[in-house]
Amino acid sequence: MNFYAASKDYCTIEKHVCAPLFKRVFDYPGAQGTLRIAATGFYRLFLNGEELTKGFLAPYISNPDQVVYYDEYDVSSLLRTKDNVLCVLLGNGFVNSKDFGCWDFEKAPFRAAPSFALELFDKEKFFLSTDAHFRVTDSPITFDDLRCGERYDARLERENVLTDTNTDGFRFPLPVSSPKGELCLCTADPIACCDRLQPASVSKSGKGYLYSFAENNSGVCKLTINGTEGQRIDLFYAELIQNGSISIDNLGFWNKPPAEYIQHDVYICKDGYQTYLPSFTYHGFQYVYVEGITEEQATKDLLEYVVFHSDIHPRGSFRCSCDVLNRLVELTKRSDVSNFHYFPTDCPHREKNGWTGDALLSAEQTMLLFDASASYREWLHCIVKAQKENGQFPGIVPTAGWGYDWGSGPAYDSIIVGLPYQLYRFCGDLETVKACKSSIRRYFDYYRTKINEDGLVAYGLPDWLEIGSHSDSNCSTPLELTDSLLCMDLWRKAAELSRLLHDEETASLYDAEADRLLAAFRHKYIAEGHLTVRTQAACAMALSLCVFAENEKQGAENDLLASIQAAREHLKIGLFGIPHLYRVLTDMGKGDLVYQLITRPDYPSFASMLHENTTTLWESFDDLPEDIRQAFLAHGRVYSYNHHCWGSVSAWIIKTVGGLNVLGKREIEIAPQLPQDITFAETIYENDGCRIRIRIDRTQDDIRVTADNSGFSGHIIVGSKKMVLNEGNNAL
Repeated sequence: MNFYAASKDYCTIEKHVCAPLFKRVFDYPGAQGTLRIAATGFYRLFLNGEELTKGFLAPYISNPDQVVYYDEYDVSSLLRTKDNVLCVLLGNGFVNSKDFGCWDFEKAPFRAAPSFALELFDKEKFFLSTDAHFRVTDSPITFDDLRCGERYDARLERENVLTDTNTDGFRFPLPVSSPKGELCLCTADPIACCDRLQPASVSKSGKGYLYSFAENNSGVCKLTINGTEGQRIDLFYAELIQNGSISIDNLGFWNKPPAEYIQHDVYICKDGYQTYLPSFTYHGFQYVYVEGITEEQATKDLLEYVVFHSDIHPRGSFRCSCDVLNRLVELTKRSDVSNFHYFPTDCPHREKNGWTGDALLSAEQTMLLFDASASYREWLHCIVKAQKENGQFPGIVPTAGWGYDWGSGPAYDSIIVGLPYQLYRFCGDLETVKACKSSIRRYFDYYRTKINEDGLVAYGLPDWLEIGSHSDSNCSTPLELTDSLLCMDLWRKAAELSRLLHDEETASLYDAEADRLLAAFRHKYIAEGHLTVRTQAACAMALSLCVFAENEKQGAENDLLASIQAAREHLKIGLFGIPHLYRVLTDMGKGDLVYQLITRPDYPSFASMLHENTTTLWESFDDLPEDIRQAFLAHGRVYSYNHHCWGSVSAWIIKTVGGLNVLGKREIEIAPQLPQDITFAETIYENDGCRIRIRIDRTQDDIRVTADNSGFSGHIIVGSKKMVLNEGNNAL
């Protein structure tokens, strides 16, 4: 495919460059037509005035030196014999992304003006491709960036530009070298409008007006206004309000951008009624501060919140008699989707980065609640492409080169095993396991270069965001302990995947490494049957990953309970340890204790973050003391209030309170532990045409479990009672 750009100039903060609009007028003698379009940035595609674009931010967000994506459209019904008008509008996307020195996107070796390639064919016969017959002009989009926002000058609009055959004032496009990356059809779920929200309130604030919405979410605002020519309207998006105005304190990072380029859209009006919806950006927000409008224009009809994210279809739901648990599941669902734009991101405002460790932490709850399998598979393809020759992975994908030396390590690199593992568990997907096989082996060779003199490893991030630590990295559990246990788990799972592929030789290699790590770990960290480090994370992970001999388990369980008591029956654990804490306490029959840790109203607990306006999960539990908050601000950082990484709490709720544990694509275990305070719980789960509804009720004397089942096998366990799960209605 032949790639073309408008010019060599690309948009920067210092020099804004308009988004280019390409046009081609042509006749078409064919009976049918398929149009294929690839882009290094984003595109919008129009044929004879009709927009064809599959969704927002097409085709994908990728490193074009590694993978370049294309989409295909059947355009047969829109083609005519004479004077077809084909238009392509290009946005910068990842090929020209600004981050103000945080993740080196502005140093990307592929940084350039966005380009595209296009082909139109009837079956195997080609009729048209990108060439010198295209023409290009500047669009009214005068600036666009994935993170910073978009600027649009309606005075630059050309009437009927998408439908007329006139190319006066257009210029010749520039042929450019094809990107280095593999050309791939995008099979990820498209990004779609999933909701439209009206403002809950509008109030005067300083020189402008504050628009408040009911939810923290992701998307953009559609502006509708009766404006005057040259009227400039500024929209600033945020997720926090302080002192009656928006706060963008938590939207920058260590190199804080100027406020003009933090989630900021600008619209310059023409005369009359007009609407504007940004094309090539999105924001994470609940509040919008608007400047440049009059009091008469400041109505609720001015803005509409267009919520968009990957169109991953819901397949799970949960409700029970406890409002805290219900809200946590709803917050998790909203955080999952508002952080899913082709792949899981760490927040929809300041970063939009695909942190691999965060995504692995949330994969189970996401797959219980949504069918994200197609998007996960596509992202795994990008992860494999991002792997270095020596086997090393970055902590973020896509990346321009940042994240290999900081932000990776076992908790993050485990994505190459953990995500295929979950795709096999939920979807029976062996093809993805097979596609990752050689990448896993290359990572094994890299991992072996990191083994230290004690036979253990310590080359990643610690038990990140430990609750109560008030610091990114001030963690009470040694990095070597968590990294070594995570690697042990990684190689055990890798062995399981190898056996699924009937590769016993490789499985034995990984098993042997896991056993060696276990021996080295026990030699250094076990003394007289007990851990020498007795934090919540250390105790929970060691128990969960079967470090102890049978005669040591009771003492280890007592040590875990003592670590919880030492924290005054509160959580003091980080992201990587907490899923293991849930699992171990539940296996110990201590589901009520997990419930208490989650729902107790005082800090720190999940319930303590549930303020009146909380609609998404926070990155940190910490309602920070003012002196610590100011210290973070001095370094340009306050935590995000929309993050999916703590959502494993919902996986525990669904599995333990709701009773639903997915063992395989069509295999379910129902083993509830209903906390004493809860009178009922109901879970619904659908997968590949199969559906199950589980209802658990506490009566005066016992617990009753009913499962309405269509297509799943498995078993039901309540206390000492067990029965096989049959088609139809099952009651125990």
